[in-house]
Amino acid sequence: MVSRSGIAVSVGRLDSGVGVALLCYRCGSHVPESADACATCGQKLSTGGLRQATGTFSHKRASQGSALGAPYKSGAVIAERYEVKEPLGSGPFGFVLRARDQQTDAEVAIKLIHPRFLQTPEERKLFSERIGSVRGLIHSNLARIYDEGEDLGWPFYATQYLEGLTLRKIIELRTEKGELFSLREVEPIFSQIASALEAAHRLGPHADLKPDNVILLPDLLKVSDFGLGLAMPRVPFVQALKLRRADRYAAPEYISGSDVDHRADVYSLGVILGEMLSGQTPDGSIPELTQINPVLPERLEGVYRKALNADPAARFSSAREMVEALFESKEASAPQPHGARPPAPTTGGPVVLLETVEPSTDAPSAPDDPAELTQPVTHEESKLLAPKPPASNVPDQPMESLQRVLHPPTWWTPRARSAAWVLVLCISGLIVGGAGGYWFARSSSAEAQGPAASRPMP
Repeated sequence: MVSRSGIAVSVGRLDSGVGVALLCYRCGSHVPESADACATCGQKLSTGGLRQATGTFSHKRASQGSALGAPYKSGAVIAERYEVKEPLGSGPFGFVLRARDQQTDAEVAIKLIHPRFLQTPEERKLFSERIGSVRGLIHSNLARIYDEGEDLGWPFYATQYLEGLTLRKIIELRTEKGELFSLREVEPIFSQIASALEAAHRLGPHADLKPDNVILLPDLLKVSDFGLGLAMPRVPFVQALKLRRADRYAAPEYISGSDVDHRADVYSLGVILGEMLSGQTPDGSIPELTQINPVLPERLEGVYRKALNADPAARFSSAREMVEALFESKEASAPQPHGARPPAPTTGGPVVLLETVEPSTDAPSAPDDPAELTQPVTHEESKLLAPKPPASNVPDQPMESLQRVLHPPTWWTPRARSAAWVLVLCISGLIVGGAGGYWFARSSSAEAQGPAASRPMP
């Protein structure tokens, strides 16, 4: 079976006395911790310390139309190794297929790259080298890449088969409800993205980080397609991004064809941060987050603008540094109400190379558009525990679920504290009074026996 190596990273910080709230795995709505199902979409939730989605997933929509034109049909074998089970989706760069690895009996996703993007031997060699270099990356927040190759003229790579919702879909669901994310909801998501990037940046930047490449599982988050942005020829790749408006997440130096490093991913993180908190992305100018969403702290504006600086040297030096600054701005802010209304958020997200399927349910669903299909993910991953958010010189530690977003407790009010002190004082008084009464009674008894003890026996 597919390797499940790695330990899940932290999804948030659980300080003493801090309660938790849940986000529905399917629609992103708030769910009470004791609830068995989401009141918005009906998604059933399992009980226990780590919540998991228990619904089934349907591939019907993808297999019936979203991958028309795929060069392989069910039953075909790719590179004499991968038996195709079904097509899952298509995008501007190619197709995604669900397949079985005949060597390991593992279920994998095969991502086919259209030959028009890799036309020369040099381009195909670069693709093979770039994708091959990230095959050794093993981290709980990175979707594994197992293999790469070429078959019938189609370059491909095999990656983990995942069933979950992309961050793009979660953002769209919030937009439909007219709601923005709070800082408390953003923090655990960015903690895991930063952890994935920190682990992978030793091999270079992601260079194509966007909500479509962030997959949310019930208790885990994975960043997918690491290395693809530098494996593809830059000019046609950027043009394909522009057709889907995905170029808004790419750093200026990447769009211009200049050299890029890990700070390009910091820029992409900044764009995603602004979109989740305000519903807006840069479009010629940087949005004013605090004007759009007044509940945000002023300090956050500086974090956002530093991440989006056109000069890479002026940005945060790493994703970890940016997330630490985000934590600090949250801690300096007052509690935020959930469900702030955004003003006309940006619409029309990009379509990724390999869109996947979303959970089947009787509740109303999004339109049947391949662009809204989500990336596939296995539920065994959700049983992993997750390490603490990035903090300088502090090793990762197991923590709570991705769906549990921190909120202050509501029961420990000033009135409750006063009542507790009164109770403590009363109990202390009873203890002191009882001890004093016992000592007085014993002293009186001893004095009464004194004269009788001094008389001689008759």
